[in-house]
Amino acid sequence: GQPNIVYKENNMSIGNPTMIYDKDAHIIHLLFSKLKYGFSESDITAEIVTDNAAITIWYTFSGDGGLTWSTAKDITSTIKK
Repeated sequence: GQPNIVYKENNMSIGNPTMIYDKDAHIIHLLFSKLKYGFSESDITAEIVTDNAAITIWYTFSGDGGLTWSTAKDITSTIKK
């Protein structure tokens, strides 16, 4: 079938998707990053970029096999040092 676009936003690069399937609860968990255009991940990891909002980490989930997804939630503050 056709791929399902889970998340899209203008002026952002969406990447690093990580899916985790909970087979007992039948839930697909999805983590992904949002990177502002004009920034690179290598600059951020090298701490050259000081804009804390340049990259953020998001979470969403699906309980119906990926047909629909919850509203994505910014979880950056809970995991970023």
